[in-house]
Amino acid sequence: PPNKKPTNHPTRNQQNTQQRRYYVCPGTSSWNSIMGRTENALLNIFNAAQSAAAHGGGGLLVTDWGDNGHLQPLPSSYLGILAAADFSWNPNPNYPSMASPAQARLRFGDAISRLVLRDSSLTVGRVLVEAGGVFRSVGRVPISNRSPLFNLVVLPNRASASPLVEFGYEAEKEGLSHTLATLQRLRSELKLASMSAPDAGLVTQEVDWGLRLLSSAARIGLLCVRRGGPRCDYLRLDP
Repeated sequence: PPNKKPTNHPTRNQQNTQQRRYYVCPGTSSWNSIMGRTENALLNIFNAAQSAAAHGGGGLLVTDWGDNGHLQPLPSSYLGILAAADFSWNPNPNYPSMASPAQARLRFGDAISRLVLRDSSLTVGRVLVEAGGVFRSVGRVPISNRSPLFNLVVLPNRASASPLVEFGYEAEKEGLSHTLATLQRLRSELKLASMSAPDAGLVTQEVDWGLRLLSSAARIGLLCVRRGGPRCDYLRLDP
């Protein structure tokens, strides 16, 4: 079945006792995130490709899920799609692009710009890859299979208990403020793009929408922190 597990959940290396042809099915990690989860996507797909190569897998099928409404725009999945193509054709455990997160971000960000969006400025791909990691500045305890910023704009509709607390995530004012500043910078950088892809206008709108929605999530988080206490119903917060 498709693997929607976080990076700390290794791909199983089960013996193919019945000699059946099989594929590994990692995911883009864009679900429950708005703008993706860069590190989780790269490691999940990389580990799946390694497992298939080592244990006789027939191929790799990348999956793109839409939990809780599929709010993420298509560009947030470009990283996972390109990484799947890259790692499945190059299942090398010492692959250069995985030497460091910074190197991976640069490699895949530029690939998205050049190969998908035809962005001569190499801006949009880097914006997408960095946007997929902004949530890591929020809090200290990671939550599984989602972004805490996603929780802030989606889950309060279903439960008044703070998503910052309910899922074991401690949000801090400094982290949220840093996240908000980063998102504002990325929106400014997006304006420098020079795309010639047929859907360039739509991509710009969708990426900017995602950055604005994450910014709203960070502002909601700051209101929750300012209010204090274990509950955070943003419909009841004073501006």
